[in-house]
Amino acid sequence: MNQLFINLPVSDAKASVKFYTGLGFVPNPLFTFEDQQCMARGEETCLMLQSKKMFSTGSSKALADPSRGCKM
Repeated sequence: MNQLFINLPVSDAKASVKFYTGLGFVPNPLFTFEDQQCMARGEETCLMLQSKKMFSTGSSKALADPSRGCKM
């Protein structure tokens, strides 16, 4: 079985957990830490909701500013 882990930077962990719970994800305590909340969809897909500080440790690149992105 292959697993997919998607790291996402979030500003508000509680609001993010509530949002993804509404989409059918469930908290997974196995990969949950102080700066990261894991939300699982089945056994194959996990969203890693990370504080921006923790997310930034995985890359030397700056986080994108969504207010400066493309608008349609």
